[in-house]
Amino acid sequence: MSLNINEKTHEDTVNKITNKVGHQIENFLYKGYQGIIILGIGSNNKKYVNFDTYGPRVGSLLKQYNLPKFVDCYGTMEEPLNAINIEKFAEEKKTEFSKNIVIAIDACVTMFTSNLGKIKVCNFGVQPGAGFKKDIDIIGDFSIIATTIKKGNFFSTDLKDATVINESGLELLANITAEALYKGLSKEDTMISRQRILRK
Repeated sequence: MSLNINEKTHEDTVNKITNKVGHQIENFLYKGYQGIIILGIGSNNKKYVNFDTYGPRVGSLLKQYNLPKFVDCYGTMEEPLNAINIEKFAEEKKTEFSKNIVIAIDACVTMFTSNLGKIKVCNFGVQPGAGFKKDIDIIGDFSIIATTIKKGNFFSTDLKDATVINESGLELLANITAEALYKGLSKEDTMISRQRILRK
């Protein structure tokens, strides 16, 4: 499935996500968190599960930006965080997670074609692999999810009749998300708030 997003729609979507991300970050910073950890969750296997590459694509794009020093980003197309290694990684980073805002970025499944290609900022984390019967703990303080696959049966692992976002659509979703996140992280009021909190 392709996505038809023009220049104005692209800009509007970026701004909406930026505002929501900035609001979420502000809320957590006022609770005393020290910094931000971004997790691009998913696979880097374009051949078989391309729809699940959204999170790592965003991670790779963010690595190309000059992110603020208080931001760490894990999970890229080169070094993905997936259902195989995410639990071990989360255990190893448990102390860091407790001191920082953790933003989880992941693809998600829908049962409705109308939801395909939508990006949503949620005030809760994600459960990696939930759409494919994986029993993994929820990760993240809040999340950004993109609907990249539609299945008739949410928990079915059979992809024969699934509808998925195509390559150009995935690139578009990842670019919009990375651009919005970067803008949200770099917002002057967010950075000022963080500096003020750390001085207390």
